[in-house]
Amino acid sequence: AVYSVSQFIISVILSPKFPSYASKIHYYKGICYYNIDEYLKAENIFDSLLIEDPDNEYVHSLKSNIELQKNDLKKALKHINLSISLNPTKADFFGQKYCLFVFLLKFHIFF
Repeated sequence: AVYSVSQFIISVILSPKFPSYASKIHYYKGICYYNIDEYLKAENIFDSLLIEDPDNEYVHSLKSNIELQKNDLKKALKHINLSISLNPTKADFFGQKYCLFVFLLKFHIFF
């Protein structure tokens, strides 16, 4: 338990920048909801964060995951592309886009 708490503290310190401390707490609350499969609650939080900061590439990335869970593949692709355009140096976003394409190919889904 001590290890997980210390890892959490490190992740908060190294987390994306937000306009306010409250936004950062809101972000982690959304991640917690996402991790327990409460996608609607997480989506509502991420939507409110995007209203406050529409150029937050990390929130767009999480929105992409939620859209994929909802099988809205066009929106999932839109959000991951926004993440990449906002931060083209973040390799995780390209990996996420690759996984999205693998998912599309696996189920033979084409636009």
